Amino acid sequence: MVDVKCAYCGGRGKDPFGCPGPESNCSTCGGKGYNRVVTPYEPCPACGGTGRLLGRRLNCTTCKGKGVVTVRRPQAERTYGARATAESEQTPPRKSDRASGASHVLVASSVHETISLADQVATYITSFPGVKIEDVQALFGLSEKDTQEMLQALVKTHRIRQKEDGLYHPV
Repeated sequence: MVDVKCAYCGGRGKDPFGCPGPESNCSTCGGKGYNRVVTPYEPCPACGGTGRLLGRRLNCTTCKGKGVVTVRRPQAERTYGARATAESEQTPPRKSDRASGASHVLVASSVHETISLADQVATYITSFPGVKIEDVQALFGLSEKDTQEMLQALVKTHRIRQKEDGLYHPV
């Protein structure tokens, strides 16, 4: 585990919006200015590492305001033992471009549940109805083709819907 600067308050330890008062501690780091996270980690794909939901005062629901998420490799890639643990902490995580998220899954460090890329996109659309395909591409770093395939798969499985205006909404 390592300490990383709190993304929500920018490492100041104070609430960035001064709520309820200017001397209030940050709700994410508790006033410390840093958060302890499990390695390896990467910037949160849902909030882009800001710890906030699109500039709002809400903590990102994926990273809980920390700005980073722990990366876990699929079971087939793991090796065991002390040497393997040291290697996994030094090796940068592999990121897949595949829309299914099968070879790249994230684990929310506080709840230890696996979150696929498709689940993250569906959650994002549920949180912010009326999403354009370009928003999903930019936020999650996907190609146009992969984004279209993922969104169509989510529509077919009735997790989201596309309205006449071409925007995506929760079901």
